[in-house]
Amino acid sequence: YRALGVQGSSVVLARIRGVLTEVVRAELAFTKRADPEKMIPRSAAIHVVVDALVSIILWWVEKNPNLSPSEVDTIFRRMMIPAIDGASLA
Repeated sequence: YRALGVQGSSVVLARIRGVLTEVVRAELAFTKRADPEKMIPRSAAIHVVVDALVSIILWWVEKNPNLSPSEVDTIFRRMMIPAIDGASLA
């Protein structure tokens, strides 16, 4: 990641964000639309989840490379699942 330099890492991150956006969009396609009082745009939720995932991956690589993928996944899910479960997506 760092070896790519600023320009190269920007290209890689853009590609990763694109792939993750499609995966998250597919996953959130099945979320509830229950409470109009809590309604948020689905596209906003997708953007937030993708940004959080990219951020946690960068945090892992840069600050905590000794964590296992499973540990990082657990951290991510503990932060994001309550947020998504509490939302009603439009």
